[in-house]
Amino acid sequence: MQLTVEQIDDFLLGVIGKKIEGVNEQWRITQRKLSQGQFEWHMLSNPEKSDMHTKREHILKKFERYGDELWNTRPSCFDPGCGDGEFLAVWQEKLREVGCPDEEIAKRIFWSDPEPANVMLTAQRLGISIDNGFSYQVGKVEETYINKRGKVRTRKVDVTQKSFEEGVSRMAFDINKVHLIGNLPFTYGKGNAPIAIPVLLNVLNKGNPKTINLVQHMGFMPSNEFSEFRSALYNSGMKFLGENDSNLFDEGNAKVRTVDIWCEKDYTGNITYRTLEGNEFDYDFKSKDIIVSGGSLELTEFLYSLYDKTKSQGFLKNRDTKNPSYKELDKISVDIPTPGYEPYLSQMSASGDKIKYAPAEMFVWKDDIDCWRSIHGYRPSGLEYGDKRIGRTTKIPPGVHLPGSPNLYFKGTTTEEHVDNLDRYIHSGPIEKFVLPMTRENKTFDAKTISGVTKFIPALPEGVTIENDDDVFDFLETPEHIREAVRARF
Repeated sequence: MQLTVEQIDDFLLGVIGKKIEGVNEQWRITQRKLSQGQFEWHMLSNPEKSDMHTKREHILKKFERYGDELWNTRPSCFDPGCGDGEFLAVWQEKLREVGCPDEEIAKRIFWSDPEPANVMLTAQRLGISIDNGFSYQVGKVEETYINKRGKVRTRKVDVTQKSFEEGVSRMAFDINKVHLIGNLPFTYGKGNAPIAIPVLLNVLNKGNPKTINLVQHMGFMPSNEFSEFRSALYNSGMKFLGENDSNLFDEGNAKVRTVDIWCEKDYTGNITYRTLEGNEFDYDFKSKDIIVSGGSLELTEFLYSLYDKTKSQGFLKNRDTKNPSYKELDKISVDIPTPGYEPYLSQMSASGDKIKYAPAEMFVWKDDIDCWRSIHGYRPSGLEYGDKRIGRTTKIPPGVHLPGSPNLYFKGTTTEEHVDNLDRYIHSGPIEKFVLPMTRENKTFDAKTISGVTKFIPALPEGVTIENDDDVFDFLETPEHIREAVRARF
């Protein structure tokens, strides 16, 4: 299939609302480059919409898992988030290498994407009919309906699942006979929920692909939100998980932590995990509701032992408040005690915390006001991007309010001694330098982590004294050989 410049012009204008001259300048699309194969396809990557170019060398490495015998069978594939079509272009080349003619290849490659432009341009790139691809809507749209009282109302309805299912139903392939490949969209646009879940589930509702060979955002591993997603992969024969460098998508100017996923139909054994350093070990992740790695088999087992402890002892949980932000409070605050005003933490600093006073009616959050609390910022200053430590913390006594976001706190007790022990516990080597980096996907230790990634830190009860790392290991009941292995990680 050969698209004309006019067709591309009309389509792109409708999709992105730009003049074609502007598109040419940004993407360098010209008839000459299209016809001579000189167009740089990865320039279409759009990190804001999770449309990120996967390097060809990485795709070739992923495809090594198939082995030469598979390519001789001339296998079919489906990429449900095609982006610039790089996975499909490599698949096409592999089929050509074993002598598969183009007219037969055109019956074995299928794709889809939330971006209509990607679907069309992938057809152009491969020289295959656009009938082999489809686009689908994601997110929520407003729908009008009549309620039980006969009133006309509107509501927002998620259309991802329905739209994707309609597209798949138009395709001329059997899910059970194709290999699922590519990089599933994680989110679409700003502030939207993950869409990998409905995309994958709709594929698997129609059957079980021979293999699933994906690059996927690591967020699906520790998040409770993705439990259904993980179960679907487990049931599809998940066999391998491999960590990728965050620079995998640097051609699209995006730093994202991802893993390679490999599933084989009917496989039921343990999963092989490959760390970023290249170490591999087998573990029964399928028996766990979330996935984390300690970098080795024994350290992974150690992390899950902590997770088991939290189920009986509770986990270290940070909380947000509903109070106004410090910027709002500072506008109406005074520096000295004043009748009708109450104290709050205005600034947390190494040079000394600053307490100010604001009208009592401003403080709607009364929870834990009678306790000592260990406070940390949402993203503490002084930490590099991607640093998974907590950073600076401070403590505030009973009766002092905490402003809302970006501040969060760990609840202590009525004794200052307990919050001091709690602070040393948080900043100990085992917790801050090992457990947090190994169990956190997000880069900020925020309230959302109660969905999974902080549930590996057992709560510290009153009466436990923490002075050093050995005290932490003692509290966690850590065997000596595990202590040495943990220390070696930091």
